[in-house]
Order: sequence, then structure tokens, then C-alpha cells
Amino acid sequence: DAVRRHRPPQTSTTLLLSGGLDSRMLAGYLVAEQITESVTVLGSDVDFEVQAATAVAGQLGLRLAREQRETSETEFLAAARRAARWEHLAGGLSALEMTVAARRIGQVAPACWGGYVGDVALGGMASSFSWDAQQGVETCERFLAGTSQWGVSAPQLMRLLGGTRGRELVEARIEALRREWDRGDERPGQRSLRMRLHMRIRHHIGAVVHRLSMCSWPLLPYVDRRVLDVVFNVAPHHIERRQLQYAIVNARFPQLAAIPQDTNSFIFEPARRTAQRHAAPWQRLSCALRRRGREWYWRRWRGIEPRR
Repeated sequence: DAVRRHRPPQTSTTLLLSGGLDSRMLAGYLVAEQITESVTVLGSDVDFEVQAATAVAGQLGLRLAREQRETSETEFLAAARRAARWEHLAGGLSALEMTVAARRIGQVAPACWGGYVGDVALGGMASSFSWDAQQGVETCERFLAGTSQWGVSAPQLMRLLGGTRGRELVEARIEALRREWDRGDERPGQRSLRMRLHMRIRHHIGAVVHRLSMCSWPLLPYVDRRVLDVVFNVAPHHIERRQLQYAIVNARFPQLAAIPQDTNSFIFEPARRTAQRHAAPWQRLSCALRRRGREWYWRRWRGIEPRR
């Protein structure tokens, strides 16, 4: 329903395809609805993402457009200055490399589908983001600590702002975030999903979408309001560790589940096998050994980084 709602009338579209779980699942639905005929893939031939995306596009019979050129140092610096000078760091310094990619995508189609936010909205990654294993509950402190991994810690920010006024500003903002965390009567998982969409997703993914929109209009069915409403009311244990996504892909698109996928951790295996890596101890051990073997081969032996 979401891809039908977001389909632009009388406009050709492309799919920004990494071959990961979010974008390949979206690719399956787009082809099933006969909505798009092309995908755009970023990176070099040795990239796990490119290998996975090329296989997904071939399996679905989609026309493939490539962009192998990476952002140069000069372009990267210019984008950073633009973000600081004109965007006032609204999205931090996220997605500066998307400037080159956005131009290529705009050459392919005036509208572009993206699998952004699928891991958080449908993959259950929001609740694990704030889960305190020792206490067995979600906590605001864990959420704030996790969010700071992509930003500046509170003590660092206080030193940057300087003086008593700077410390008071930071402390007031953290207190406002705690009040927002405690707002409403929400079940486990709901609060974390709401807060993560409101904060990191809105700013970090928002910066990616902003840069894409300069050349091709972004279409994001995973953040469709009705999809989020459904997911918000599903118990976390049904979707955590992306088990619902894996189940959907295996059931609806088994041909795509058989293609290796990149998890950004040297786990480059079929979705069926990746879905089992949290199962039995021997499966976890086997997965860990394969991952370490791949890392040694690519980094030590080949001297190449295949993770985009």
C-alpha cells in the first residue's frame, strides 16, 4: 500500500539500491507492483554493496545505472563548508558524499525510491538502541549515550560552548530530552522508536534526503505515516533483530533471500543464513569465524576495504 501511495503520477523513477535488506525488500515490492524499471548503484566492483545490488537487479530484471566515482577531497570540503555556512549544521555533517551520487541519480530519473529508515521502522533496531541489558529495561541514559555516538558528547559540547552559560544550555537541553522521553504512557519499544525518529533519523537521514532532493525527488515508503502507525503498535519481540524483515523477504521474495547481503561487518552471506546468526551457539560461532576470515582476507591479504 505504501509504495502505491508514494508512486508519483506519470513520472519515471529509479531505486537507490545497496542490496541490503531494506533496499532489496523495497525492490521486490516495486517490481511486484510494476512501479520501477531501473536501479542506481554506487561504488566500485569490489564493494560488497555493488556485488549484492548487481545480483538483486539481475534477478529482478531491472536496468542498472552505476556511479563509480567517489567524492573528491575538494568536493567533500566544499560540501562541508556549504553545510556549515548555509545549512547551519542542521543535519550535522552527514551525507556530504551524497552530492556526487545525487547528480548521477538525477540523470537516471526525476524521482528516486530509497530504503532509508527500514532498519529502524520495520527492523526493530530502535528498541535495541536504548535497551539496558543489565537492568532489562529501556532507559533514557542508554538512548542518549547511543545518540552521542553520532555526535558530540555533553562534556565536549560544554567545553566547546564555554563558560557557565554553555554548561547551562547543554544541561537544559538534556533535561528537555528526558522530559520528552518520559512523555506519555508508552509500551517498551514505542518510546525509543518515537525518540529515534524525532532525533537521529530526522537529522541524519534528513540530511541524506535533503541532498538527494536537489537532483531527484526522494520517495520513502518506510516512513509512510500508516506504516509507522502499524509498526508503532506491534510488540517489539515480533520485529526485533530484523526478524520480521527477514521473514517477509524469505516468504515473499525467496530468490532475493538467496543473494548475499552486506551487513557492514564483513558478514556477506545470503539473507537466509544471516537471519540465523543469532540462533544456536554453533551458528553464531560459525558466522563469527567466517566474518573474521573475510576481514583478514580483504584487509590484510588484499589490502582493500570492500564495505562501502
